[in-house]
Amino acid sequence: MKKLIGSAALALCAAVAVQGCRGLRSDSAATPAGAVSAATEFTAMTPPVRNTARVSHVTARAVKKATASEYKLDLSGVQAPYAKEIEYYTEKALAFDSALTSMYFTGLKRNDGSGKLEIKVSLTVTPGASGRRGTRYRPCYTLTAFENGEQIWTVQASCESVTRDLSKINGWLPGIVASARMYIGQNRTAPLQAVTKYPEFLTALGAL
Repeated sequence: MKKLIGSAALALCAAVAVQGCRGLRSDSAATPAGAVSAATEFTAMTPPVRNTARVSHVTARAVKKATASEYKLDLSGVQAPYAKEIEYYTEKALAFDSALTSMYFTGLKRNDGSGKLEIKVSLTVTPGASGRRGTRYRPCYTLTAFENGEQIWTVQASCESVTRDLSKINGWLPGIVASARMYIGQNRTAPLQAVTKYPEFLTALGAL
């Protein structure tokens, strides 16, 4: 079962590279607060940053719902310099209780000292082809939960768009985290998920 879940997550990354996630706001959209115009390097920002992603691609797989109410967070898989932003959004997302998803997931409290549930976080930002409008970038966010050493669920969300200004990527991060949160504990694939379909998830992150 562990191999099955892991394979599904890897397949999603490969699929998104081909299909893409259209519908992100263009570079003409408002620059997130604190951003430097036309950033040419990956840039850290102080969260929350207003979400600018409109669609995402989500795949979720689950074996069972967690029985523990506290978790340890492993951020070692998060690409620099986004660790603080991803930590902030992830902690907010995992603490959030929603009536829409309560049968699959209930909010958790972070306890890195003694949490019985371990949640590993991954974020990679992959550049693609470049053209006159800029370079295509794809941030891919993954959460994987282990309880008593057994993998119990995983969820992955990504989006893709062309930009010259790398500070735009910071505005996409809360959108893909919120999209992933919607499907924790489920077995589902959403090839084109409207990030703002359920705004309460973005509100929980302070990013709406």
